[in-house]
Amino acid sequence: MTKEQLVLIPGTLCDDRLWQPQIEILQDIAQITIADTSQFDSIKETAAAILKDVPGKFSLAGLSMGGMVSLEIMRQAGERINRLALLDTNPYPPTEEQKQTFQKYIDLCKDGYFQDITPTYLLPNLLHPSKQEDHHLTSLIKDMANSTGPEAYIRQLTSLMNRSGSLDILTNITCPTLVLTGRDDRLCSLSLHEEMAELIPNSKLIVIEECGHLSTLEKPETVASYLKEWLQM
Repeated sequence: MTKEQLVLIPGTLCDDRLWQPQIEILQDIAQITIADTSQFDSIKETAAAILKDVPGKFSLAGLSMGGMVSLEIMRQAGERINRLALLDTNPYPPTEEQKQTFQKYIDLCKDGYFQDITPTYLLPNLLHPSKQEDHHLTSLIKDMANSTGPEAYIRQLTSLMNRSGSLDILTNITCPTLVLTGRDDRLCSLSLHEEMAELIPNSKLIVIEECGHLSTLEKPETVASYLKEWLQM
């Protein structure tokens, strides 16, 4: 049986480890590529680079910023996408408050305080309260951030600050689409996912209970099972 080509796109300060639990379960049915979101300071450029690197048609899943890049890929070359999965993400452009937050993090990076950003500012909003004391999980998140580094993070934040959003293309997405979120995601609310699922014609909304923003790590087996079902549609 020919394996489906699957591209997984991480969010900011994350790498392939964000998807590792799903990779282990899906690798029997999918040929998996982990995209890189750290090389460009533009969502459009990141999407174009992924399309250049991955030949032919493929299925696509992205979490957080990865979902934003996935939507931009749909804009640029939607005809090449067999299936789409949007996890814990946001189709809107940034608010002024979000832009100010991103700029604060950029300034902290430039002033030498990158190491403080994840434990002080990000972790409290990334995870469900029940996971805040999970040392293995919090250590993994900090390790991924440190591996990404301040320069790449500045590029990612610049991409987020300057994004135009993707609301205008949602009704044009025709491939089978999974919209998945943690019910308690504090960064990308449930209402955003309900709106996306309502606007995308061939979509299914899944809400994971007792789960925050990093659903692939907080509820790995549950998310993997839904992704496997989606891949076999």
